[in-house]
Amino acid sequence: MAQQDSSPPETENRFESTPINRRDFMRLSAVTAGALTLPGQTVSDVSSTKLTDLYQFAVNHTPDDYGVGTLIRLNDTDAFDALGDLDLQEYRRTDNPEPAAYAQLDTAAVEDVVDIDAVVRLEFSPGANPFWRIGDYDSQVFPPAIESVDDLDFEETITGLQTLSERHADRLDLSSIGQSPGWFNHALGDLEPSDVWVAEVTNDIDDEDAFADKEKVIYACSIHGDERAGAESGTRFIERLLEGEEPETEALLDDVVLIFLYPNPDGWNARLPQYAHEDQDPSDRLSAKRGNARVQDTNRQYPTAGWIDPAYFPAEPNGTNLVDDDPGIDDDVSEAYRENVPDALAIVEYFRNYENLAYVADLHEMGYRENYALGLHVNTEYDLQQTHDIYELNRELKPRLHEQLGDLLEEREDVFRRHAEEEFDDPEDVPLPTEIPFDYGTITDTLGYQTTGILVSWMGHPEEYGGLGMQTLAYEIAGIAPRWPELMDLTVRTYSEVIRSLAAHALRDVEATVQTGGRSTAYVTTDTLTRSSDDLVFAESKASHTGETMTVGPEPTTMTVAIEENTRSVTFQIVERTDTEVVATLRDPDGTVRATYDSQEDEPDAARICVTEPTSGEWTVEVVNPQEEPPKEGEVAVVIDTVTSEPIEDGIASLDPRDILGYEQREYEVTPFSFLEAYSEFLDEGSLDAVSVADVQNGALLDDGQPAYDNLVVIHNEGATDAAYTDALDAFVDAGGNILLTDSGVHVLAHLDNEHVSDIAEGDIHDETVFSVAMNAYEDSHPLRENARPIQRELYTPAPVGYPVSTEGDAPATVVDVDVFQSADGDSAGRLMTIPDRDTVSDLVVAGSIHDNGTGVHIVGGLLPPAFQEQLHPFGMLNHSVSFLGYLMVTNALGHNQRRVVDGEEVTFGETILTEEQAQAYYPDAMEDGDE
Repeated sequence: MAQQDSSPPETENRFESTPINRRDFMRLSAVTAGALTLPGQTVSDVSSTKLTDLYQFAVNHTPDDYGVGTLIRLNDTDAFDALGDLDLQEYRRTDNPEPAAYAQLDTAAVEDVVDIDAVVRLEFSPGANPFWRIGDYDSQVFPPAIESVDDLDFEETITGLQTLSERHADRLDLSSIGQSPGWFNHALGDLEPSDVWVAEVTNDIDDEDAFADKEKVIYACSIHGDERAGAESGTRFIERLLEGEEPETEALLDDVVLIFLYPNPDGWNARLPQYAHEDQDPSDRLSAKRGNARVQDTNRQYPTAGWIDPAYFPAEPNGTNLVDDDPGIDDDVSEAYRENVPDALAIVEYFRNYENLAYVADLHEMGYRENYALGLHVNTEYDLQQTHDIYELNRELKPRLHEQLGDLLEEREDVFRRHAEEEFDDPEDVPLPTEIPFDYGTITDTLGYQTTGILVSWMGHPEEYGGLGMQTLAYEIAGIAPRWPELMDLTVRTYSEVIRSLAAHALRDVEATVQTGGRSTAYVTTDTLTRSSDDLVFAESKASHTGETMTVGPEPTTMTVAIEENTRSVTFQIVERTDTEVVATLRDPDGTVRATYDSQEDEPDAARICVTEPTSGEWTVEVVNPQEEPPKEGEVAVVIDTVTSEPIEDGIASLDPRDILGYEQREYEVTPFSFLEAYSEFLDEGSLDAVSVADVQNGALLDDGQPAYDNLVVIHNEGATDAAYTDALDAFVDAGGNILLTDSGVHVLAHLDNEHVSDIAEGDIHDETVFSVAMNAYEDSHPLRENARPIQRELYTPAPVGYPVSTEGDAPATVVDVDVFQSADGDSAGRLMTIPDRDTVSDLVVAGSIHDNGTGVHIVGGLLPPAFQEQLHPFGMLNHSVSFLGYLMVTNALGHNQRRVVDGEEVTFGETILTEEQAQAYYPDAMEDGDE
């Protein structure tokens, strides 16, 4: 098939020609976060002229025993005694600026309170400060977490920040940058979008020239609405900073701008009863939500380079042609994006206008783990300097958090335990995050999953690919729902330290170099690994969006899905509509289980099941409530996104982003050799030379019988079956040269016959595709892992180089059978982590050495794969996505040493403060070879 015309498609409607129209799909999408068209379910019938309309709605649309946050306005302080006699929950009182009380009132208490003559009016008042609605801010605008009556409310937060901006107009600027899709407000009878806010803090904030020159540090506060840690911590830090209680950070404000983004007002507001919907369980509808009012996950909707899940709405404000035509959101942005992700569109557009953006930290919240907090190195392309910069921040942060939190975590262990007893069916099996406060690594290292389309990945991408070119991090902290003041206090303390540390780090000078020890290195180049948008031949593509609501009960409920031929990918999203546990099982037409999701145990990402190149036929989804007591029925929505394309005869059959997402293809040309070219820039002496296969055949590796280079790097198998080439490699090794084989270059092993390698055949080497190229059994004492920490196991991240984050995995790795590798005197540095059973030790070596005192042959089977172009990647592709562990393995294999200098002082970056006992307890998969 000839390549299609690159002009924009005739329609911008992503849903034209799909089996479900856009209006129905919007309604189906709303299932993922709450229906918008049905009135809230009336529970009570309380009425009084003393109740405001909104308050009366809130009381009558929450369970009878639910404590509604209530501001009680009084005309006489004598009423305090009468209120005190009622034994009200969270009862507080004030006479500034007027007499008022606060309590969390259930239905019976409301009726008692309105009978008090001095009570004038009852108002709905959610939030942490009981008297924010009357502006009682004399002590603090935002009370300490441990003294708060509830989580911060969205309206409360913005009102409080506006108050602070009036008091500190020279240092705080608060701006609305766009709007959310908005929930339907049942009390008002109308759709109600909310503003997306940004708070900027610096000295002389109105000095435009000075502002532009300063380093900018961004904190994303609760992009997932039900992860309150970011907003709770960032908001309180702003007040502390402005009120002189953060002198360390205040001293930086001549040179640094701190930017606090509140990206998800819908997810925050979802807990309010006026936005609840009829088909939710009452206990579930009063909680914050992960996504906004249209999409289930607001942190998957950004225009990242590499693979994009067609089930998402990647928000590119430059529109169909990816060109910025005008200020603001361009006219050619499809209506589907404007309706579903206006918040993300506004954020992308706004932050592209800053200068000197340096660092961003996305502040999240997770379930219970052994670590109380985790630092995540997110998916993007970083050179050695950038990688060291990010890891240095976390290296500095780790002892500070351990010092601050160690004793407190132990003191509050009983609180964690009591919380676990209330939250979990088997609290004894729940890890208590009290012994190791903080560790850091990639997303797979720390949380065990992969992502695409996340906010900070987009911010970290190069500007030529639409990103911001920032140093990006994400943080996770142990979750605390329902709210416990002692644990929220720990959260605020932890993230306050993260905020301080990142602000200070923005002014530090981190330099990375590679000490070669005089060792020279060459690498075998080839043009065959280069990938370009010019290679693409777009197949005629089609996206369909369907869904079905299923009953979840003790007996299994099953739905079938017909997958047609030429289907390139299908994504099933399991969306829990009611407060019921669910186990979902996906089976292919042969009845084979392809994936499962357990709401009690799995990460939220596991509820999204993507299968690439699925077998055609009838697929089934089965759901069941696994709880034995009490048997409870509920509902889930199964939302299905399918992409099909016609086959083509020649060329790379890539999916057409115009047909599926409504975007043009961004131009790109990438090669994994850029990793080595960039690496060479950090060498303290010598160079990293490119040689061709022909050069090797013609003797480029030897000089008068001696190695012309100390090291050779081979990342491909071109020439592997050519005797002249492999004989030259053998001669190089026999003369004392050292070879590093990565990726498909590992196949060269089968064709070598030097003193180190002679017994490995082609049948012993395998090309695997996995969810993540990582190790689940490794030996930390192996020379290839020198300076690595126990938590580090992933070598590269798949999505930025085009490999789908599918359920069974598409990321390539070339591996060797462990028995054969060891019988050839190979020393395994790590076994390949396989999916779905990540805990089973595989018999496949992904990294290891066959050497004598470091010289010989080393393999790293997954590090620098060529970009994968056959799935959606509308926003271009990155050259590589190597992790810090990947950098270390290259350095160690070449006999180099990485050196980090911070503000003129060299630091040791590989140390760990874990004892051997702690490492065994918390990283049990760091096993020696042969352990099972």
